[in-house]
Amino acid sequence: MKNKFLTAFLLLFSSLLISGQEHKAKIDSVNSIPYEYIVSNIYKSIEIFSLNAKEAERIGYKLGAAKSYSQLGKAFYLNGKYDASALNYIKSINLFEELNDEKGLVDAYGEFGYQLKRRDMVRANLFMRKGLHLAEKNKYDSLIVSLYDNYGVLKEMENKLDSADYFYKKSLSSKENMKDTIGIPYSLNKLAGIESMKYNFIAALDYLKRSDVFRKKEIGDFGRAENYAAYGDVYKRMNLIDSAIISFKRCLSLSGKNGINFLIRYSYEQLTDLYKKKGDYREAYKNLEMLSLHKDSVLNKEVNLNIAQLEINYESEKKDHDIAVAKLELSKKNSLLYLLTALASVLGTAFFATYKYQKKKREKERIELEYRGKLMSAEMEKKMGDEKLRISRELHDNIGSQLTFVISSLDNIIYVEKNNPFTEKLKSLALSGRETLEDLRNTIWAIRKKEGDLSQIIYKINDLIYKMNLMTPTISFNNQTDQEYNLTSTQLLNSYRIIQEAIQNALKHSEASEIIIEFKSGIDELIITIKDNGKGFDVNEIYEGSGLDNIRHRCNEASGQSKIESGPGGTLITCAFKVK
Repeated sequence: MKNKFLTAFLLLFSSLLISGQEHKAKIDSVNSIPYEYIVSNIYKSIEIFSLNAKEAERIGYKLGAAKSYSQLGKAFYLNGKYDASALNYIKSINLFEELNDEKGLVDAYGEFGYQLKRRDMVRANLFMRKGLHLAEKNKYDSLIVSLYDNYGVLKEMENKLDSADYFYKKSLSSKENMKDTIGIPYSLNKLAGIESMKYNFIAALDYLKRSDVFRKKEIGDFGRAENYAAYGDVYKRMNLIDSAIISFKRCLSLSGKNGINFLIRYSYEQLTDLYKKKGDYREAYKNLEMLSLHKDSVLNKEVNLNIAQLEINYESEKKDHDIAVAKLELSKKNSLLYLLTALASVLGTAFFATYKYQKKKREKERIELEYRGKLMSAEMEKKMGDEKLRISRELHDNIGSQLTFVISSLDNIIYVEKNNPFTEKLKSLALSGRETLEDLRNTIWAIRKKEGDLSQIIYKINDLIYKMNLMTPTISFNNQTDQEYNLTSTQLLNSYRIIQEAIQNALKHSEASEIIIEFKSGIDELIITIKDNGKGFDVNEIYEGSGLDNIRHRCNEASGQSKIESGPGGTLITCAFKVK
C-alpha cells in the first residue's frame, strides 16, 4: 500500500515539475520576441509583455518577470510613454540585481540609460557606463554593439561628435563581423547624422543609401520610417526645405500606421520648423497643434510656448485682414469700425502681455539650462584634468624612470668599455635615449597644462633653439605679437611639435644656412611661421606620413589652418591657431 502511495506521489510531483518547466519555456519564448517585431507592432507588444510579466510573477519566475519588464520598458519608450517605460526598467533592474544576472543587467542598464537621455543626461551616462563596464568585463559581444550605438547617441547630444563617431564605428564594425543585418542600418544612419552635422553631406547621403539596401529587406515599416526621418534631417541641414518636408511626411505616414510615437512627434516638430522657415505660418501652426497632441507631459511646456508664439503670428495676419476689410466699408460701418478698433487694441495688448511673459519665461529656462550645461561641463573638465594628471604621473614614474635607467646603464657601459669598437654605437643609442626622454618630458609638460599663456611656449622654443644652435645652421626666433594669448594644452604641445618638426626637416633636407621662427598676431588668432633659405621642394609631391603631413595634421588638430610654400629660395610653413 505504501509503495502504491509513493509511486502516485512521485508521478504527481513529476507532472507538476514538467508543467512548471513548460510554463517557464513559454514565458522565455515570449521574452525572446525580437526588436524588429516590437518596433513594428508597439501596441500589441505592450499587451503581450504585460500579460507575460503578470504570469511570470504569478508562478514566481523572477528571471522571466525581469526580462518581461525590460521588454515592456522598451515598448513603452517607443510608444512615447516615458514614465511607464522608466517604471518597468526600474522593476527589471531590481529583479536582475536580486538574481545577480549580469547579462540581464547589461541590457537593462543600457536601455534605461538611453531612455533617460532627454530628461537627465547625468543619470543617462551613469547607467550607460554601468552597462558598458559589465559588457566589456564579461565580453558580451552581442550586447555591447547596441550599447556602443546608444552611448554614441549620448555623446552626439552632448555635441561630442568625434566621440559619437568613434562609438558608432565600433558598433558598425562589430555588427558587420557578426553579419547583423538588423543592426547595421541603425549604425549607418547614426554615422550619416554625424557627417551631416559636420556638413559632409555627400558622405552622409552615401551612408543612408547603404542603409536603404538593408531597410528594403525588413518586414516591418519601422526601419523605412526611420530612414525617411534621417533623409529629412540631412536635407534640412542642406537647406533643401521642400525635399525635407517630403521626407518627414513619408516618415509620418509610416509611423502613424504603426504607432511609432517618438517618430510621429519628431516629424511634426521638424515639419513645424520647416514651414516656419518657408513663412507658411498656417501649416506651421497645424503641425504644432498635432505635435502638442502627441507630445508627453515632460515636453508639453515647450510646445505650449511655441503654440502661443504661432498664435500671435496667425492672429496678426487675421487682424490685418479684418482691418483691410473694415477700411473698405468705412463709410457705412463707422460705429462698427470703432468697436473693432477698440477690440483689436485690447487683443493686441493682451497678446503683447502674453508674449512678454512667455519671453521672460523662456529666457529663465534658457539661463537654467545654460547653467546646468556649464556645471556638467565643469565636472567633466575636472574629471579629464584628473585623468590627464594620472597619465602624466604614469609616464613620468614608469616610462621616464625606465628610460633614465637605460641611459644610465649605457653611459656606464661606455665608460667601462672605452676601447670597445661598439662604443660609438652605444653613444648614439644613449643620445637617442636622451632625445626620447626630452620628448617625453615635453609631452608630460603639455598634458599637465590645462591651458597656458604664450610665455610658456616661448620659453620651450628658446630652449629648443639653444640646443639646436649647437649645430648649423643659425636658428633665430622673433616674437612680434602685441597681446597676451591663452593656449589650450593641445595647442601648447602641437605648436611646439610643429616648430620642432619644421626645424628637423630643414636640417635633414633643405641645406639651409638660416632658419627664422616668428610669432605674429592675427584677428583672433596666433600665426606661427618657420622660414628657411634652403633649396626648397615640390609641395605637390608631399606624401602621407611625411614630416610635413604631420605638421598639417597637428595644426588642424589644434583648431588651426596650415599653409606650406616652397621654391628655389627656400620654404615657408605657416600655422594660424584660433585663440582666446
